[in-house]
Amino acid sequence: MNNLHIKDHMNHQPLTVAPTDLITQVIAALQTNQQEQAVVVDDNKVIGILNKIDCLKNLLASSYYCDGAPQAKEFMNTDFVHITAEDSVFDLAQRVTQSDTHLNHQIDFPVIKDNQLIGSIGVNELMTALNQHFISCKAY
Repeated sequence: MNNLHIKDHMNHQPLTVAPTDLITQVIAALQTNQQEQAVVVDDNKVIGILNKIDCLKNLLASSYYCDGAPQAKEFMNTDFVHITAEDSVFDLAQRVTQSDTHLNHQIDFPVIKDNQLIGSIGVNELMTALNQHFISCKAY
């Protein structure tokens, strides 16, 4: 199982947004690209992540009071886990499913090489990779 690497299952063109993008732009990008999460990038460096729940929370407050024009940098999550392309799918899936970590709230993981974003892998891709492996080993 250790031969299942992130690089073989990651999305090579993850959805990115700028820290100055407005919440309406982020939501439009998420919906247009049918993504659950976007990576916030500034000068080619990952500085945060935004998922639909983050957007919903901000949109709820902003639309209720009908004020402001919040930017991604104001509501992005800066406490996130990133990984490398050589990391193991199995190891990441184990970490995500451990109930005592905050990883089980992160649905997509930026893949970094030399401090640059090169892709992302989400829970759906992890399930697909593990399911394909399980089917190929004919364990059932």
